[in-house]
Amino acid sequence: MDERHNRATSPFDEKARLAELRSLDILDTPPEVRFDRYTRLVAQIFKVPMAIISLIDEDRQWFKSSVGVKVRETPLDESFCVHAIEHDLLEIADALVDDVFCHHKAVVGSPFVRFYAGTVLRGPTGQPLGTLCILDTSPRQLTDMERSWLVTFGHLVEELIIHQATLAIVRQRMNHVTQRNTRTGSSDEMLFGNTITNLMHLADKDDHFLALLRLRLNNLH
Repeated sequence: MDERHNRATSPFDEKARLAELRSLDILDTPPEVRFDRYTRLVAQIFKVPMAIISLIDEDRQWFKSSVGVKVRETPLDESFCVHAIEHDLLEIADALVDDVFCHHKAVVGSPFVRFYAGTVLRGPTGQPLGTLCILDTSPRQLTDMERSWLVTFGHLVEELIIHQATLAIVRQRMNHVTQRNTRTGSSDEMLFGNTITNLMHLADKDDHFLALLRLRLNNLH
């Protein structure tokens, strides 16, 4: 097996990892320019045909952003990144002569990957979510400086993911506030209507009855 440059991390809890990934609400979201800028820049800096922001779900890897890759997801058995999330950095200089990856589907078939390097992306509590990775159809080896660049870009992508999730929480809270009476805390007409509609759907689905009590309060302070 060829030399690998990586530092193994402590084992993670897969259940906790998946819970954190899904709590960020990033899976299956549309492409975004702010993520695409990073993959394009990384591909240009490292002069590689493929660069991916890959998130590892339960049975697939899903690409939030990619360069040189036509698909949006692949099964885990076609993934290099599922191995990379166990390390801070995983580098395969020549996959064709690597004992683990020499028979890999993406190595012996399209896109004929020979080189892979991926740095792990972590969520707010440190759970590994996926990787920022680069791939080439020719074998190569990164310099120490290039490895540090890849890790730094990975940290920037992490910050973007966490920042986006934080903004979504703030918007949700602001929406909750604006849909309630600032004096009493009771819901406004829109929130009340949405709540009743949801309760009706649940009652109909579970074949239950729904009772609604209407009160009118005057001069509420």
